[in-house]
Amino acid sequence: MSRLLVLLAAFAVGAPALAQGTVRFNDQDLWLSGGNVAWVDFARDIGPGTTDLARFEEAFSDLHASGGNTMRLWLHTTGDATPAYSATEVGAITGPGAGAIEDLEAILDLAWEHEVGLVLCLWSFDMLQNGRSPAKLAQNRALLESAELTQTYIDNALTPMVEALADHPAIIAWEIFNEPEGMTGQFGWTPERVNMTHVQRFVNQTAGAIHRAAPEALVTNGSWSFRASSDVVPGPNNKNYYSDAELVAAGGDELGTLDFYSVHYYEWGGTQLSPFHHDADHWGLDKPIVMAEFFLGGGHSGSGDGDEDAIFGVPYEDAYTTLYDRGYAGGLGWQWFNYPTGAEGVVNWPRILENAAAMFERHPEVVDVDAGFRLMSFTASPEGIEAGGESVLSWETSGASVSIDGAPVGPAGSLTVTPTETTTYTLVATDLDDASNTETAEVTVRVLDPSEVNRALDGTTTGSTWETCCGAPLVPGLATDGDASTRWASAWNDGSNGGTPDAQLDDDPDDEWLAVDLGAAYAVERVVLSWEAAFGEAYAIETSLDGQGWTSVFTETAGDGGTDEIVLDEPATARHVRMHGARRTTIAGQQYGYSLWELAVFGLPAGDVAAEAGTVGGVRLDAPRPNPAAGAAALGFHLAEAGPVRLDVFDATGRRVAVLVDEARPAGSHAVSFDVSGLSGGVYLVRLGAGGETLARPLAVAR
Repeated sequence: MSRLLVLLAAFAVGAPALAQGTVRFNDQDLWLSGGNVAWVDFARDIGPGTTDLARFEEAFSDLHASGGNTMRLWLHTTGDATPAYSATEVGAITGPGAGAIEDLEAILDLAWEHEVGLVLCLWSFDMLQNGRSPAKLAQNRALLESAELTQTYIDNALTPMVEALADHPAIIAWEIFNEPEGMTGQFGWTPERVNMTHVQRFVNQTAGAIHRAAPEALVTNGSWSFRASSDVVPGPNNKNYYSDAELVAAGGDELGTLDFYSVHYYEWGGTQLSPFHHDADHWGLDKPIVMAEFFLGGGHSGSGDGDEDAIFGVPYEDAYTTLYDRGYAGGLGWQWFNYPTGAEGVVNWPRILENAAAMFERHPEVVDVDAGFRLMSFTASPEGIEAGGESVLSWETSGASVSIDGAPVGPAGSLTVTPTETTTYTLVATDLDDASNTETAEVTVRVLDPSEVNRALDGTTTGSTWETCCGAPLVPGLATDGDASTRWASAWNDGSNGGTPDAQLDDDPDDEWLAVDLGAAYAVERVVLSWEAAFGEAYAIETSLDGQGWTSVFTETAGDGGTDEIVLDEPATARHVRMHGARRTTIAGQQYGYSLWELAVFGLPAGDVAAEAGTVGGVRLDAPRPNPAAGAAALGFHLAEAGPVRLDVFDATGRRVAVLVDEARPAGSHAVSFDVSGLSGGVYLVRLGAGGETLARPLAVAR
């Protein structure tokens, strides 16, 4: 970890002895110092929809810069987006949810780039809270109350997630629940409630499954208060429900126990339940305790001592060091990542960072994540280029000396390459502490045939509307960014089926379009549409030279989704290409917006097409001279054999503006003068038909 705070640590004096509470992470005994993400998009950060990775990176970067090492992230939470529920059996789970594992891995990758570990919280009391539909409440209640249905979650969602990510270095622990007591008859506040025995059995069953799928994984559970996590708190129903004995008695799985306790505290608990006023050993627990939620000063729902800057006399800036000195294993202040727009984020996020910095200054030895020798990434972007194009190689390592194809480079950086042929680049990272320990990675930059280049990639992309109802906006550019996990969707939600109505919803959600500016004129030969589940049953592919007048070059009336690869009968000279929808598909009785993972366009530059197609079957069409033209343009063509000839000029809308030749001509070369002075500025198409062949050349008219 490289930061100025390291210098500050050298001047710390009078620090207390190392507290005994730590959690094993990254082969280190660490004090978990950080906060809660807890979500960017409530219950929808993984799975269907777009994950706002930029917001996650902002949070991880801020925490790392302040010396923190841990954040807590909520996953399924309510079940509204993930996992996937059976359509026929109430409460049965059929999978982790489309894209859930991939999205979570992307978040974990970002966290680890910033040396931040994550506690992954699976579910929350919100499963049975207001805001769920009656059907979802019934599904979640059944899932909680039935061991058989819980097993469908384990088999089809949890175990696949844990196994897929078992080796990810950013995972600190899997957390079964956030405050499950809130949905129980013993303590709860949700309208629907189960028994604490159901919670205990669910924790035992899922914890055992995690330990089997990944024997090195840690498991915890986010208890709402020491009232449910300690036997020393007086009062009805109060006890430690999560001891090994309690959990095994509830579910019968000897592996289904916790590796450390996660407990929450808010000022409604007074000093009696406060970790800031009692040492960790006060609670009589036999495992490390992480305080995983608390406000840094101020009450919760109007509770507390009225001091917004202290916790019953403990200044907010001393919160983390107080927990450390009292023997706890970590402090994760509460907020959801709404900083700087929401009240909790505005107050708590800066205070979380301040406390993390204080811990790093005083106790760097227990909060500094030592990444050690690692080769984190080696990529090329783009991976395919045209001859003469550029690709950027990027890499990140730690604790290493690095070379690329034998040439020394820095431990992290980028390098622009311009290969003239397909080339593989080899990066070798060598451990600074052990020269015999190396890691190697390769990337290949392909020099593509011009016809294989996606002309739409990163092009300026517009849409008639886009979805805003259900998380991060699914804007048009997400369909031309080259990322198969991001998508555009048109507006569709009027609010009648839940969610926030789409801000741009128009009168006809079937009549929507997505257009891309290719940046120059191309002879478009092929268009590829990669549909999400909400595909177009009927649509047209339209082209334009100016983005104003459009010509339909392909029509689909019976689309079936998946990937549509459209090869045009004849290349269409165009700078702009769009998918224009006419009829959406219906999914389980619901019509969503058109949704495209990617719109790709392929074709040769217009000038190259003319050069390559200059002679076909003995017929040649020469490039107009001059081009652009302001007065007269010379148009030449050659015939190998005598025969009928048709030479036309079309504007950007496909309208014929001139017929220059329409008669039989002898074999040989011919010239025609075309006066463009009466035409508006723009790009026109000169088309020659002869000998059974059709050739075309673009002609620009200057004004």
